[in-house]
Amino acid sequence: MNPYTVLFINKKDELKIVKETWMFATKSTEEDYQELTSSVQEDNEKKEIILDKLIEAQYQNFYDNASKFVKGELPNDASLAQREQAIKERRDLLKECYDMICTREKREEYEKMKESGAVEENKKIVPIISKEESIQKQIENFLNQGMKTRNAFLEEELKRLQNVNKSHMDSKNQFPKFSGALFNWGVMMNYEHLTNGACLLNEVNEKGEQVFVSSLGNFQFERLIQGPTMENPEGKYGKENFEGINVIGVTKSNSNGEVVRNDILVSRVNTAMSQEEKDFFKNVYFSDELIEQAIEQNEGFMGNVVKKNRHFEIQCNEFGDGDVISALRLANNEKGDFYCISQNQLWKKDKCTFEVMKERLKKFQLNYKKAFPIPAKINSQGEIVQKPQEEKGEKDSWAK
Repeated sequence: MNPYTVLFINKKDELKIVKETWMFATKSTEEDYQELTSSVQEDNEKKEIILDKLIEAQYQNFYDNASKFVKGELPNDASLAQREQAIKERRDLLKECYDMICTREKREEYEKMKESGAVEENKKIVPIISKEESIQKQIENFLNQGMKTRNAFLEEELKRLQNVNKSHMDSKNQFPKFSGALFNWGVMMNYEHLTNGACLLNEVNEKGEQVFVSSLGNFQFERLIQGPTMENPEGKYGKENFEGINVIGVTKSNSNGEVVRNDILVSRVNTAMSQEEKDFFKNVYFSDELIEQAIEQNEGFMGNVVKKNRHFEIQCNEFGDGDVISALRLANNEKGDFYCISQNQLWKKDKCTFEVMKERLKKFQLNYKKAFPIPAKINSQGEIVQKPQEEKGEKDSWAK
């Protein structure tokens, strides 16, 4: 550790430079300088006096701004305890450096110790956290926060409400197609979208896995507002489906090209990303730990990602997210519409549970992934240059 380097002082500077640095650091005047050095005539003696004051000023300034220094050195997701510890270590280091060179006698002693090799020059100011450690700390922070969405109906409550609705609105079972379900749901796929730009991410993460993510369709749902009638034998549902709720495929492959996991999830992520965002998504948001937590706590709903104060946040409790979870829980048991639009026309439609739908989409995701090249781990541009090409004769085989 070099105390002069830590305190940003060059002891080799001439008196004129040391004087100007001191005047700038302390906002002193020429009169202040003359008063301070009036007792001596030699420049070397004046320099030593000014060095005493400059070292004191630099130490006090850096000590007072230790928290600001640490903020720029630590990862954005560092905990309060980590920041407080780093601030303490920074101030301890500054005090140690100050004590080593705060007077002429101590500066001379330091030079002798340096010549004898008793001084360690390369002590780190703030412990450096590796990229792998930083990624794991971010994952752990999000795991501790949890991804559970509030204000969502439990499965038992959904079933109870369904039975109540059926009993009250169709007590004589005149409309067998009316289930009484609180939500009517479905997944819509746009064929042209799938063949042109549905890939959201195709990169290699820090584990060396290829992370391929695509937007396969929109998860839609409507809330029951009226019981069954001759015109609406299944009941009348009001439009409450929110935009941007996407069914996404997330496929990971190891360095040998073997698929290690292939998940169908629901997320509000649907746009192209900057390289900074891609790094966060491939390493943190789509980490195995967060995917599994989303499946366990949130029916596979991963929420949205926003950037605040230089770091990313995962939001699972925005307006309407509780209804998304409720509809997803219902979708595990109640059949919904699974349909595809091609050239603005309904091309294919059938009814199935979301679990059946996911198995179909997993197969499609694997086929869709084949249209993209395996990316390099380092890509300065962060762009996918090859687009998937629609193959003739393949249209009827998707999502079956």
